[in-house]
Amino acid sequence: MAAKRAAQSILPKSQPPSWTPSKRISEFIAHVSPITCPSQASSYVDSLLESDKRIRNATHNITAWRIRGGGPGHQQFNDDGETGAGSRLLQLMQSMDLWDYMVVVTRWYGGAHLGSKRFRFITAAASDAFARAGMDGDKKEEKSKGKKRK
Repeated sequence: MAAKRAAQSILPKSQPPSWTPSKRISEFIAHVSPITCPSQASSYVDSLLESDKRIRNATHNITAWRIRGGGPGHQQFNDDGETGAGSRLLQLMQSMDLWDYMVVVTRWYGGAHLGSKRFRFITAAASDAFARAGMDGDKKEEKSKGKKRK
């Protein structure tokens, strides 16, 4: 059931999401897509930009992806001018242990400088998109520092 829900929740590139988090005039939207190879990641971004003029004209389209494949896995990010943002998206995917997906967070700058708070909004948009798509990942359990019970 979770896999079915995930497949239904992944937005086609031609449909904008029905929700748009907007903070301090800047606007953030995240798109999630399953991928199996690096060329698919590139193709998805290209088709997303081609299909939506508003996304194409956005200030930043920040991406991150992870592909497990048959080997050790590949991962990559692109800040698209928003220094440090892509690596934070990749860290989010790593912490959720998400593989074979990519995320594109689009930001429209609205005139107010957000400083380091922008990273929280960017990762929140991505996290929300993953949750809406049913991808909670295999969140790594934190080891308790207390004594073990028998």
